[in-house]
Amino acid sequence: MANSVPARSWIVLMIAWAVLASVWAVPAALAQDAAPDMEAASGENPAETLRLTLEEAVELALAYDLEHEIARLNWENARIDSRIAQASGPASAYDRLQQELEERRAENTYQTARRTLVMDVVEQYLNLKQAERQREIARRELAVAREELAIVREMVRIGERHAQDERREENRVAGLELSADAAARAYETQLREFLARLGLPENAAVELVDEPELLPFDWDLDATLAYAQEHAFAVWEREASLRMAAMDLEALRVQDPPPLQLEKAENEYRIAELNALQAERSFANDLRSAYYTLMDAARQYDSAAVDLELAQAAYDVARRQHEAGLSTDLDWAQAEIELLDAERAYYDSLYAYVTVRLELLNLIGHPLDFGEDSPDR
Repeated sequence: MANSVPARSWIVLMIAWAVLASVWAVPAALAQDAAPDMEAASGENPAETLRLTLEEAVELALAYDLEHEIARLNWENARIDSRIAQASGPASAYDRLQQELEERRAENTYQTARRTLVMDVVEQYLNLKQAERQREIARRELAVAREELAIVREMVRIGERHAQDERREENRVAGLELSADAAARAYETQLREFLARLGLPENAAVELVDEPELLPFDWDLDATLAYAQEHAFAVWEREASLRMAAMDLEALRVQDPPPLQLEKAENEYRIAELNALQAERSFANDLRSAYYTLMDAARQYDSAAVDLELAQAAYDVARRQHEAGLSTDLDWAQAEIELLDAERAYYDSLYAYVTVRLELLNLIGHPLDFGEDSPDR
């Protein structure tokens, strides 16, 4: 029993030395993981990095896309047809309404194609930034896990931990390696798709420099519904189509048709009224759903902002402890990961709000924050 105390102290000393050596290796491991990026950036022929704002990305996509440009030309042709019809002589109220309906449908087709492109580019831009954050988090988690595995292996070697502990850590590292590879592939896939949408070469080097602002939506539900009733194309088209159906029925009545034919026409008009009512209810339900989704996204953003503030405070505490020598480099690396994860969650909520807001603006016929255009550009 007298000799057991020095032996125990020697074991503890060896464990402490192994842990300290492993902790010192954390910065080196993190630097090693970042080495491929540094080498790529400092190659013999480094590609010039294109710093893209969100608005610049949208403009590149609009300049490259063909579908919305075709729709714009079709809209212009519809306007030309309308002017030709007006120059041909007086037209009936029915013909004028039909010409206006055709022109506004062409306009809506163009606006829909353009706005869809804008919203897709915004979503891709923001998703790519999140994929980059997730890739960085996965890399750092893997680096820390590898160092923790090295510590466990050393403790197993000197008999302080069981071999199953080492296998458990090895399995955890393997899972994190898989996650890191998946995050890297997801980033590369999203990057290729984003570059293709903008018409840029697949090997283009881009840096996404923008973070969107949270623009509050201060209207209540009634004000939003009222705006949609006045500006949404779907509302106007439904009312115009119903007016044309009423004109068709009135024109038939003037011709004094057979009773069965008139009865059938009245039934068809009633069907048109019911279809319009059903479409109105469906539109109102969709608008309410989009409105409440935006309100929920705003509340989730507020909660995520508080979480980020708390995470930054905890990070500052960890930084001071590390600078004072009260924590290891491994503890500091873990604190950095926790802050990065809180930032990722914060931007998740911000980006969700931005995309949902754009969807609501598009639904009610409100101009988007950018990317609007007219055929007279």
